[in-house]
Amino acid sequence: MEKKIRKRYHSEEAVKKALKIESFRNLTKDKVMEFTSMIPYMEKEVALEIIKQFPVYVEFVESAIENYTQLCKTILETNKEEYEQAVHAHQYVLETFANQLEQENLTEEERREFSEKMMEEADKITELYLQQQKFHERVFKTIGGVVTLALGVTVTMLGLKAIGSDEDLPQLDDENQNVA
Repeated sequence: MEKKIRKRYHSEEAVKKALKIESFRNLTKDKVMEFTSMIPYMEKEVALEIIKQFPVYVEFVESAIENYTQLCKTILETNKEEYEQAVHAHQYVLETFANQLEQENLTEEERREFSEKMMEEADKITELYLQQQKFHERVFKTIGGVVTLALGVTVTMLGLKAIGSDEDLPQLDDENQNVA
């Protein structure tokens, strides 16, 4: 049976007092970590409201996702252009072989050789297509991973279980124990 955690921080003011800060706007890394360890002891709504006040965190997550998405779009566009250029090059080779096959003075051996080369070029185009599909799959998996990571960090901040006991948490003065 899971032990129920007693909620000690019922308001933003109580959390500020425990952290000995005046505002959540410019927290140091240490204060963010301290705050994070306190989350399980806060009312859920209080924790959510406080996290909304972390402009750096929210901006970082939004910026990271936006930048990574733009990077992936650029990679996909560049890859598409390179893919199309490669396919066009292989098509040009195929057309050249086809034109050479139309020459009437070719021997049967030369015709067979050009036909084999055309099949090799067609196989190369198929291989390019398969590589392109694998590339897109990797890019989309990576985008999904980054978005999942960003969301996971947020969820972790909200649902983190603190390691240690109540004594490890910043303490409120006895007179301010359950500041509402």
